[in-house]
Amino acid sequence: MINILKEMLKGKVDAVGEIPVKKIVFNEELLKGCETNRCGRYNRNWMCPPALADQRALVDKYKKYERAFVFSKIVFLDDPFDAEGMERGRKEMEALIVEIRLGLKNRDFAILGAGSCSICRECSYPSSPCRHPEIACPSLEAVGVDVAELATETGMKYYNGPNTVTYFAAVFYNPDYKLKVISGGKATEVTVAGGANLLAALRDKGFYLAADCGGAGVCKKCKVKAEGKTALACQTRVTGEMMVELSTGEYHATPDDWETRFPVEKKSGYGVAIDFGTTTIAAYLHKLEDGATVAGASALNAQAMFGSDVVSRIKKCAEGHLPALHETAIKQINEIIDWFKADHGIANVAEVVIAANTAMLHILANVNPSPLGVAPFTPVFLERRETPGEEVGINAGTVILLPAIGPYLGGDIVAGMLACNLAAERETALLVDLGTNGEIVIKSPRGYYGASVAAGPAFEGARIECGTGGIAGAIAKANLKKGKLITETVGNKSAIGICGSGLVDLIAILIKEGLIDEAGTFCFDAKSPLAANFRNGRFYITSDIYLTQKDIREFQLAKSAVAAGIRVLTEAAGVNLKDIERIYLAGGFGFYLNPKSAVAIGLLPEESVGKITALGNASGRGARMALLNGAYRERCDAIAREVKIVELAHNPRFSQLFIEHMSF
Repeated sequence: MINILKEMLKGKVDAVGEIPVKKIVFNEELLKGCETNRCGRYNRNWMCPPALADQRALVDKYKKYERAFVFSKIVFLDDPFDAEGMERGRKEMEALIVEIRLGLKNRDFAILGAGSCSICRECSYPSSPCRHPEIACPSLEAVGVDVAELATETGMKYYNGPNTVTYFAAVFYNPDYKLKVISGGKATEVTVAGGANLLAALRDKGFYLAADCGGAGVCKKCKVKAEGKTALACQTRVTGEMMVELSTGEYHATPDDWETRFPVEKKSGYGVAIDFGTTTIAAYLHKLEDGATVAGASALNAQAMFGSDVVSRIKKCAEGHLPALHETAIKQINEIIDWFKADHGIANVAEVVIAANTAMLHILANVNPSPLGVAPFTPVFLERRETPGEEVGINAGTVILLPAIGPYLGGDIVAGMLACNLAAERETALLVDLGTNGEIVIKSPRGYYGASVAAGPAFEGARIECGTGGIAGAIAKANLKKGKLITETVGNKSAIGICGSGLVDLIAILIKEGLIDEAGTFCFDAKSPLAANFRNGRFYITSDIYLTQKDIREFQLAKSAVAAGIRVLTEAAGVNLKDIERIYLAGGFGFYLNPKSAVAIGLLPEESVGKITALGNASGRGARMALLNGAYRERCDAIAREVKIVELAHNPRFSQLFIEHMSF
């Protein structure tokens, strides 16, 4: 900032200097001089005493900065009583201050000027509020600064000879610091303003960090290592150069049991299939010649900085933030593609196929999804889109967005239906995709019926205090062995949090051990040996990973929405739960969800015992099939047209069942 200021004021002022703010004395006693009203502005201006009544709060505003850039302008007068010359000089100084405000409008700073504010010909004080609070500023003297002493401290002259008056002003600021950010195994150096909030600074530089609590320091999702020590980014100020390590930005290999059991169109080059989920992104690199899997990767969706669920992101787009969400999505996809290319020595990616919910498809296409947020919830498009990668900014030859069914039944559930070959089922079958936006489709003698439930992001670790997506280090499984709680993490890494499948297992264990009652309330006096894990109202899984009562409530809302949605959908399709021959379970839980635990907690009906097939990432599988064979893209088009949508939003039956399924 200092260089910008010097360049802006070059040739326009006579002297400049710098001083640490802690060396500036704010003396309230000096304000008594204002009471003599020698300037004629006392009690006549919003920027002068006594209008500046809360002196301490005002001074604190300037003390939060580390340094002050002081500048002065000498005005030559015809004689000591040249009032017009004095006023002309003050106006010139005021014009410089306005210029500085405009030039630094995107930075954090504060200004103290020279003399009382005269932006308006006549101040609105006291009859009405200040007309221009964004550019008006008090003088140095109005907050008790001894200007003569300030000049001495900065090596500037206060008196510049007879028939002169020297005006002083100061810009309070924090110096810029360099941060070395380690993300995804890559080191990047960025410059941020001193005093900036670390979370905001990192996001501004394009680094993703979740903060479900809005930066209040409650959710603890923005943990980083700053200079080797664990810290919450939202509660950390940048006060010097530092190294910051991010765990959430890493891409890691995804477990895979993929086998190519279908015809592959033999083409040259490589392709990438992506399941672009609201919370987690999973991507797969394939050889197009034979369909062989080269690599898989997953990461948390960086768009979560704009909101943890679909509705909040639609709202952000309606507020004018579509370019930012689109850019964030495209940047992350390109990072994954570049990661694949660098790791495997690949020059180019020929095709990218993406399965995503309807809102995400709009954002990826740079189409505003805001119509999805208001009745009648009309999508701008539902059909499959194929475009050159350069048109959407993705580093690939062609980008294919799979078709959606409706506003809240997207290309992800279409890809899931393709993956489990729901069309081939002779009997009644159910597909449940457990994600932030739960999607359910049933195949019955009457045809396909689909519904979307606002399960919320709890299944994918969001809004759970120690929750995380299905990334390396997420607790994905839990079981009891000889009375001891045993957990498994994704990639066998050190535990960093709990993902959805781990949450299902843990809650099933807590219910079995009597540590949670039917209402979902913690039972601290339970007889189970695991009751010793209760401390300070929390149930600890590791020394620093735990479940809270609020976490259980969040999960109850999610599981109740899914359970009620299944009941309503089966009724609409004219079948009973016992008539369902097969239940396909898909979603971000990946390969880890235990069907028995899902039934034990009431997420899935008791009638589903023995009928459940865990698909893992069905959306990703469908995207891979569509990548490797164009016929499957056409099948996706047909699937999207055949599903009848069952609305749940204002369905009284759904509301009734939702309440019934809240209990465990």
